[in-house]
Amino acid sequence: MIAMPDLYGLEHSDEKAMLTVNGGEAYSELLDDKRISWWISIFNKVSPLQKNILIDDTNLYLFKKLYSEMEGKTLVAVVNQWHMPGIEAMWRHSTNTEIPQEPINPIGDMPINEIQDGALVNTMMTRHYAKIRNSEAAGDYDYILHYHLVAQEWERHRHCVFDSYKDPSLEHSLYRDENENVPSLPYNYHDAHHH
Repeated sequence: MIAMPDLYGLEHSDEKAMLTVNGGEAYSELLDDKRISWWISIFNKVSPLQKNILIDDTNLYLFKKLYSEMEGKTLVAVVNQWHMPGIEAMWRHSTNTEIPQEPINPIGDMPINEIQDGALVNTMMTRHYAKIRNSEAAGDYDYILHYHLVAQEWERHRHCVFDSYKDPSLEHSLYRDENENVPSLPYNYHDAHHH
């Protein structure tokens, strides 16, 4: 059995189950543009050279026959479903009839303000409870993480970039306000927390 690429594993098992339940003839009736494009994509991942020979080259051959050698206003051709997406794409490109697609906004529905607010609240709560229990936080994640490297005492971490011991940014790595009552800081403690 050929191992499927990770991203296609679940879809592949679903398609195999549908093929098993429906049988080959009934399954072939389910092959719409979306599903056949998926199979072409999986074919490209598993066996790209064969896919190029069996699908891409044939698509080009059939398209040239249709576009250059057939006459008339209405053309009818019976082709395998494997070739429909490719022939249609070439036809639309060559006849300037491509359907304009709406641009994809990858973060259009991303609640950025809520995410930033949540991160701020998480940071404040992390520092607050670290101070109460007099122990630094094991991590600064705002989700439950069971990864052992951040669950163990020796893997606790602090992330802070500062220039020297005189840099107020040093305070950003201290969770328990350790310097709150230190009389001889080389910077103003309260200014550091409003930095």
